Amino acid sequence: VFAEKQYDLRSMNKDGMDSLKKEIEVLREISRNGGHPNIVNLVAVYNSKTTTSLVMEMLDGGELTDRLRERESRVFDDRDAAKIAKDLMTALAYLHSIGIVHRDCKLENLLFQSHDLDAALKLADMGFSRKVPNGSDEMHRGCITPCGSLPFTAPEIEIARREGKSYGVEVDLWSAGVVLYICLCGYPPFFDDSEETMIAMIQKGEFSWPTDHVNRISLEAKDFVSSLLRVDPAMRMTAAQALEHKWITSAFPPPLASISVSIVEVGVMGTSSSSTAPSSSSSSSSSST
Repeated sequence: VFAEKQYDLRSMNKDGMDSLKKEIEVLREISRNGGHPNIVNLVAVYNSKTTTSLVMEMLDGGELTDRLRERESRVFDDRDAAKIAKDLMTALAYLHSIGIVHRDCKLENLLFQSHDLDAALKLADMGFSRKVPNGSDEMHRGCITPCGSLPFTAPEIEIARREGKSYGVEVDLWSAGVVLYICLCGYPPFFDDSEETMIAMIQKGEFSWPTDHVNRISLEAKDFVSSLLRVDPAMRMTAAQALEHKWITSAFPPPLASISVSIVEVGVMGTSSSSTAPSSSSSSSSSST
């Protein structure tokens, strides 16, 4: 079963056509690299004179927004939020490693693969995504177009709008920080009915944690989110660094590597020899007379 995303070419202007072309390029780039378990997969593209259809894998577990609303407390507990953080950072680390910036990371663009409690979370909607030169400073200043949903946009997006300065992949990490703050607290860290006031709040980057149930959110979770919501993009935690953060590794320890054990055998004359025990549970014995 697949999902179809259809575009009516007759209602699209040149900018819209260019944006669609770039979205398809990004999705194909991801597919060429074998796809990713935490990013929606493009299956096929069909073109006609009037429409372009993108056939995508079906994600029927609902949006992250829906899963949050289903909770009686309207928040995720620490471990469930850590799982969301792990899946999201895994997706962003992959995108950034191949030189792609998403630019619209928000709850509505994060979908669960199924309704299972442990279902994978996948990043979707690559409409604002762009390819930036990989392995160079351009990754950090390869975009100039302001885009995204305001409550989730990084401070440098407003600077790009106002002053024409460029920005890079770090905007995704700020947006991820906002997503995770909402998952933990139930509301965004920067919000106001006035757009101008909200922009000013984002530019300052000042936020606070809820005082009720003060011990519900762990210090590790707070440090994780705070490391993403840094106004200076150069000081912001990267996705790769995030996956090594204690909040993630303590909730989801990496598999233990096999350990070789050195055994010392002592002979009857007091000489010793060492050998490495096999990794299997078999044992050996020796006898002397």
